[in-house]
Amino acid sequence: MSASFSKKDLNLIEDLASVFFTEKETAIFMKIPWQIFEREIKNENSEIHLHYYSGWRQSEYALRKLILNSAKAGSTPAQNTMMDIQKKAYSNRLR
Repeated sequence: MSASFSKKDLNLIEDLASVFFTEKETAIFMKIPWQIFEREIKNENSEIHLHYYSGWRQSEYALRKLILNSAKAGSTPAQNTMMDIQKKAYSNRLR
């Protein structure tokens, strides 16, 4: 059974995740008991799970784009970071 949260709460959860708050930090900030938040975050079909990881991934996407642009402009550290990201993505891809 999934808990019910307002759209405002879900948007705030997404926003907190977008600045890389951890799951526990988000639960504390939102004043949601950890047992409830943990259950929801582990349920891949719950609204909390979807909003939390959407916020996280949107910011991760923006960061990767910035790193990629720096790599294309010749930044060696950015090029190395992109290579690490690519290797990790390749090893974690669906087969």
